[in-house]
Parts: sequence; C-alpha cells; structure tokens
Amino acid sequence: MTRHQLFTQIRQQFIAGNIPDAANEARDLTLAGLNLQRVDLLNAPDAPVLPEQSLQTLNFMQRRLNGEPVDRILGYREFYGHKFYLNLDTLSPREDSECVVNLALSVVKDRQRPVHILDLGTGTGCLLLTLLAELPSATGLGIDLSQNAVNMAGKNAQNLKLDARARFITSDWFENVTQKFDLIISNPPYIETHILLQLEREVREHDPMLALDGGSDGLNCYRLIAARAGQVLNPNGYVVVEIGMGQSESVTDIFRYSGLAYKDNCIDGGGICRGLAFKSSH
Repeated sequence: MTRHQLFTQIRQQFIAGNIPDAANEARDLTLAGLNLQRVDLLNAPDAPVLPEQSLQTLNFMQRRLNGEPVDRILGYREFYGHKFYLNLDTLSPREDSECVVNLALSVVKDRQRPVHILDLGTGTGCLLLTLLAELPSATGLGIDLSQNAVNMAGKNAQNLKLDARARFITSDWFENVTQKFDLIISNPPYIETHILLQLEREVREHDPMLALDGGSDGLNCYRLIAARAGQVLNPNGYVVVEIGMGQSESVTDIFRYSGLAYKDNCIDGGGICRGLAFKSSH
C-alpha cells in the first residue's frame, strides 16, 4: 500500500462515517501515523508504507471513528501558533479562545512593561503562555485544581521556553494565591450542568467534566472569580474571562455587582461574544 492509497482509504471511511472535515482529518492522522510532514505526502505519494506504519495509522482511524477527537489522538493542539500538549485533565485549546487572548492583550497598553498575570483554571496553560510569548517582560502564575493539569502546563512552558517566567501550582481558585496581579485571565467552566449530557460525543466522552461544569446556570465560577478578584488585583488591574454563548449580560452583571467596571468584549469567528474585560475601581 502507498501513502496516497492509505490516505484515500481513511478519507473514504471518514466520509462514510460522517466525520466533519473528513479530508483534513484523514490527512492529519495519516501524517501522524506515518510520522511524515505534509510536504512528504505531496512529494512522494506513491512511496510504500511499512506494515507496522499502516497498522498504527489504521488504529488512529478507528479511534476517530469511535468518537475520539483528532487532537486527543495526536496528543496536542495548535493554539495561537504554538503547540500545546494535552492530557486527560486538560481541555483542548479552542480557536475561539484566541480572541480572548487578543482581548487581554488589548488592555495591556504597553507590551514592554512587566505585567504580572494570574491564570485561573490554567489547564494546558495555553492562555497564560500565549500571553507571556506576546509580552516579553510579563510573568505569570497559573493555577488549577488538577495536579495532572498543572504538570502538563509546566511541560508546555518548558517546551515553549517560557518556564523562567511562568509558575504553576494546584489551588482551588484563589485558595493558594498570595500575590497581587495586574491581569487576571480565565476560561472557567461555564456549561450548565443539565446540558453536559447533551454535548457532542467528542466533548462528552473526552473532555474533563471538571473543566466544563459551571453549575445549574453555568455562572458559578464567574461568581467565585468576581467575589475575590478585587482583592488580588493591583490598582487599575483587569480581569478578562471567556464566556459561553448568551452569557454576556449575566456575567457583566456579576462583575459589576462586585465592583468591577465593564471595559470591552471580543467576538469570535462565529460572531459570538466570547470574552469580557473588566477593570478594578481602585
């Protein structure tokens, strides 16, 4: 079997299995299974495939047909031009979250100044580490309830050569946070509990529920963040949070009631308000 024949077989199986974006997903898994770059497949499509390579790639195919997302099979996902590795306790970075990074960058007027950032529920560390990559004098602390997630964020920091400016600890929200910060950023759980079982299979069976469940109305974590944010923010500090569809008004009210002023929002590629920025009043 050749590289192209293997790719074609997987693509046809994905089309038959109603896999979205079948051609691209088939290509990505073929390249991963054969340990090739895209140019290798283009330049030598008729190169023969070793039996063990074929077995590995077809195993990837079957896992995808069984509902496992491509990024979980690969073990990483690209976000803001960087590669972030995943484990069972981390959400996979979503492209929608890139606008939240842009919103956070927009409130930092001088990108050269030494901003101190707190990332609540850091997961892979994608939000904090992306900001540190864009802000050369910034430092940050990422917290997560899961030690497994903290370990992965630390590895991602090392891979991106940002570990000198990033620290990760386990904490139940602000419990182990003792410093003051110029910017708090968070992509907290915001899905209503009763909706979790209705999520698509790829999310329901492969993303950590702890990182998704926002309580009965999806707003529990925003209340926790808003209640304590003012105590750990430096004067004129900002909070930037990712939100779910339709939550803008409710989350804005929560932060306003806690004394933080609404400043801005961001809209993702699907036209959904995905992030909100608030400023401390002291």
